Amino acid sequence: MPQYDQVSVLETLVRKFSRVPPFVTAPLALISHIGFSQVTRWTVLPAPEDVTTVASFYQDVLFWAVIKAWATVFQYLVPLIMLFSIVLWFKAFLVRWQDEKRFARVAASPVHSSLHEMTWQEFERLVGRAFVSMGYKVQHTGRAGADGGIDLILRRGSETALVQCKHWKANKVSVEKVRELFGLMAERGAAQGYLVSAGDYTRDAGRFASGKNITLVTGEQLHRLISIGRLPSEVSVTEAVQVAAVFDGQSCPDCGGAMVERTARRGRNIGQTFWGCRKYPQCNGIRMGGGRPAN
Repeated sequence: MPQYDQVSVLETLVRKFSRVPPFVTAPLALISHIGFSQVTRWTVLPAPEDVTTVASFYQDVLFWAVIKAWATVFQYLVPLIMLFSIVLWFKAFLVRWQDEKRFARVAASPVHSSLHEMTWQEFERLVGRAFVSMGYKVQHTGRAGADGGIDLILRRGSETALVQCKHWKANKVSVEKVRELFGLMAERGAAQGYLVSAGDYTRDAGRFASGKNITLVTGEQLHRLISIGRLPSEVSVTEAVQVAAVFDGQSCPDCGGAMVERTARRGRNIGQTFWGCRKYPQCNGIRMGGGRPAN
């Protein structure tokens, strides 16, 4: 057990110093090594001939022996901690740089299918970066901890929101996941909840979220958020209703986006209704037939 505590303390120190730039930790490592090395070279004066001071002398000898022993350890331990922290700092810097490139690439992409071309960890960080663009402070909980299914915690002023990320490429997010998020919001006293998917949601999921402080963000809406810095529902109510059609229907066969009911104005199908991609003319995906797209 003591060994476990010691490892935990060292790991905590490394992670804390990894938040400090290398131009601070590198000189600190060098200075600490030189300083502790000097302490290990200290020598104790010869024993005095006065018998009355011998006991005090040996107490000093013991004290400085302990000091030199600790200095011997720290002259290597502190630089080692700094070295690991520098490695973690550069690793985090590389991840942030890759995330920014990925964010820019998704923003420049004409379709949201680019969201599928990443791992779930990259998707989660991308979602966090998208909420940063909305003015939130984002805390990543990490999958290894007891996060209760919450991937991100958002804070903006006195407002707190919880986020679950579902990087699902094929299955639609079910109502059970929405209920789970709603329960966690009540448990933690969060005023807002976001369920963010790379794809779509079932009809029941959309119905359950309606009227609650839960926003179901589809892959297309996330792409729009990354592109313009706000959700489509904040642009216009009509557009939000059109995007919501993806909850209980099929998506575009070409790009996977939401579809809008339209009427053919020319050709042999003139006057007939069909479902066309909302991104037209950038995307020409269609599904024939009026009413809701078939499940």
